[in-house]
Amino acid sequence: MPNKPWRSFDPEPLNPASLAALFANEIPAIRIPDFCTPAECAAFERAIDVAVAQGAMSFYSFEPPLGFIGMSQFEYRHKPKRAYFTDVTEAHRRQRIVLDRSFDAVGRMRELIEANYDGGDLLGEEPEGRYFAGNIRDSSNGAALHADFAPYSAPGYLIGNVTEQISWNLFVSVPEVGGRTTVYNVYWQADVEPGKVAENKPGSFAWDKVEGAQRYVYQPRPGEVVIFNSRNLHIFEGGKADSRRRRLQINAFVGKLPDGDLVMWS
Repeated sequence: MPNKPWRSFDPEPLNPASLAALFANEIPAIRIPDFCTPAECAAFERAIDVAVAQGAMSFYSFEPPLGFIGMSQFEYRHKPKRAYFTDVTEAHRRQRIVLDRSFDAVGRMRELIEANYDGGDLLGEEPEGRYFAGNIRDSSNGAALHADFAPYSAPGYLIGNVTEQISWNLFVSVPEVGGRTTVYNVYWQADVEPGKVAENKPGSFAWDKVEGAQRYVYQPRPGEVVIFNSRNLHIFEGGKADSRRRRLQINAFVGKLPDGDLVMWS
């Protein structure tokens, strides 16, 4: 079944009504300008370089290279669930190298979401362990067409029960040219048996999936948070080869559970 048309192509500020609309995929995005100051952005970028020098950066299992400090449940989709929760402590240690030298972007974002959601609690754990949230990424090389929806990548986890999923992205550095994100109003509909993992590597979706679809294109700005419905197919560009600035961000998912509670993870 095709998605319903977005009611507008204009992004909206964060408030309870816009957050509900984004979960329902009625709008393309929420944007929060000046989420952090230029000084905080600069400190965050310097802290990333410290973490990289300490060997804290890993890379996703797809091309082109996309580095991250922290962890992504995507990389555990074919591993035992216990392996994910075992590695959360080390992921938080690596993340703290950056956050302790700059500011707590995850805590600040959590407070904003909680202040604008009346449907239940914002969870960060399940009986088997605590989730990691706030993956710090160098996305300067971009990523091909893909989508993110935990029921297809995390069966057996609490997050595998979410009915809607959004992604918040704070940018602390962006290229002078390039670095745009395009979100298509096309939900990922995987033909997979319940409890099985569906493949969603960037580049695994054919372009005819988004042909003729509504699209929202945004050029991120330093210090800005952009939130969109991550089940929609999307793509982000790398910076141009001669760009002096990197595309540096921290991001996490927020999913809505059937009982109305939210859960946040990366």
